[in-house]
Amino acid sequence: MSEMFSIIAKNKSLRWIGFFPLAAACLTLIPIILGYMHLLWFKFMDPFLLVGSLFGSEGFFMHYVVPLYCNIAGGTFYVGVGAYVAPSHKKVVSITLLVILIMVYGFLLIYNLNREHYFQCLITLSAISGGFYACLEENKKGDV
Repeated sequence: MSEMFSIIAKNKSLRWIGFFPLAAACLTLIPIILGYMHLLWFKFMDPFLLVGSLFGSEGFFMHYVVPLYCNIAGGTFYVGVGAYVAPSHKKVVSITLLVILIMVYGFLLIYNLNREHYFQCLITLSAISGGFYACLEENKKGDV
């Protein structure tokens, strides 16, 4: 198994092929996984309702706060993992992934504005802000 990972690490073409699907998988899966982790915490891991009594599994925290920071994490992982997996030109890759994120989520933002779903617009903007943060962090590094 470790031979396979060493072959992938040495072969730059496989990393160029895999950076975008892995980044897209992170954009999709990270918000889902984090959301279910919070749901499981409030349903099963908080038996004495220490946190659940304040927020509740059906309250403000689960309906408003969790989707916001789950999408911030999704956007951050999308740009960050894509730039990490790319073998070179990490700054260009992070900026390109951010532009793709802005284009796709920009269409989603316009759609939600037309349907007057303002909280979904805020969630969309949170994913873009997470991607912007990861792009800034990647550009701070000295790697080319």
